[in-house]
Amino acid sequence: MSRESVLFLLKKFGIKPDPMVSQNFLISDTALNAVIAASDLAPADRVLEIGAGIGTLTAELVARCHTVLAVEQDTRFTKLLESLRSVNTNLRVLYRDIIAVHFEEIARELDLGIGRSYKVVANIPYHITSRIISRLIAYPMIPERIVLLVQKEVGERIVAKPGDHSKLSLSVQFYGTPELLQTVPRSAFYPAPEVDSAILRIRGIRPWQYPESEKRVWQLIALGFSAKRKKLVNNLAAGLAGEKSEIASVLEHCTIPVDSRAQGLSPDDWRSLARALP
Repeated sequence: MSRESVLFLLKKFGIKPDPMVSQNFLISDTALNAVIAASDLAPADRVLEIGAGIGTLTAELVARCHTVLAVEQDTRFTKLLESLRSVNTNLRVLYRDIIAVHFEEIARELDLGIGRSYKVVANIPYHITSRIISRLIAYPMIPERIVLLVQKEVGERIVAKPGDHSKLSLSVQFYGTPELLQTVPRSAFYPAPEVDSAILRIRGIRPWQYPESEKRVWQLIALGFSAKRKKLVNNLAAGLAGEKSEIASVLEHCTIPVDSRAQGLSPDDWRSLARALP
């Protein structure tokens, strides 16, 4: 959809984009096509879209998929999305905040039964990116694939390697394989945001599948990142009320350098610590 088309629709329906909730609409066919390609859509697919807005991505999804559930919190888009739904019987719309939507509603709208899966494809509100991804991964029925337009800097944090890890990157990499496919310049949106974007794809999503306690691993991660500038040995000793020398011995046993900081540990390192610090 061109910039002119977006402006026409916004004027027709009397909508002024709200930058406070990350309302930046895609106006680049190149970026739109890249999102569609990354989604690997098939006619039988069921898709959840978050932040439908004016329906640019929505229209492409309903043309390719069995069922699309678009979730849009801003009711100013109701008439616009209802006009799209009137000519697409495979489109469902929930005018709700995705954070408040229970999975049972999603499953019902997408008719998710035994043997059926779904994908998430969206240009999400950037200000709640981490909350959205965490919620998607925690759903009782995990999506087979997630393709999102995200702020480039946030995307880079999600795909980080040891040395640059954060709780955000670990919260994704413990449950799936994220990859940044390409940068999308700010000029691809109207109104143009202050940052560039990127297409993030997460595949191989699964529930916690490791023998170590999920709760224990995340407890250690929380302690490790409690003071980012401090060494891991100090954070763990303080949080576990243990002797620094004992924690240092555990780190050495796990082949983790004693002077490491939490950012330097891989998911496997945290699992090793959970085994050594039961």
